[in-house]
Amino acid sequence: MCLIILISSTTSCKNLTTQNEIRALVESNDISELTLRLCSPLKFGTAGLRAEMGAGFSRMNDLTVVQASQGLCAYLLSENSDVRNKGVVIGHDHRHNSESFARLTAAVFLSKGIRVHYFKKLTHTPMVPFSVMKLGASAGVMVTASHNPKNDNGYKTL
Repeated sequence: MCLIILISSTTSCKNLTTQNEIRALVESNDISELTLRLCSPLKFGTAGLRAEMGAGFSRMNDLTVVQASQGLCAYLLSENSDVRNKGVVIGHDHRHNSESFARLTAAVFLSKGIRVHYFKKLTHTPMVPFSVMKLGASAGVMVTASHNPKNDNGYKTL
């Protein structure tokens, strides 16, 4: 098992790629695409979030990952008095942006003083729930879109 415990974060939350994507849509006056991306936030499904990667609240990107992590963090802090000690397990697959999204997720939990058990290498989805049970962690997050299209990514909560 390739787990490391992160104790600090240096991840930046600025993403010029998504900023430029939205800027280009504004400059081209593409109201329908802007509406699609900005007026329909992602919603949790059976196991979490999954969507095409790109700019906007309806896509998987740095902002939506940070927001999902903040929500999960707030929920765990309100429901589990020992979450800071038990921590969370975070893993990611090989997809584009998976490692970056996993690091952003870790940064949110670390910012609230919650211990993070982080897979430093690519991992298979079942390793995260196994590690949650084995370590007695409060929750797990796996960044993956599994078998879905290559332009998608996902945020599974366990």
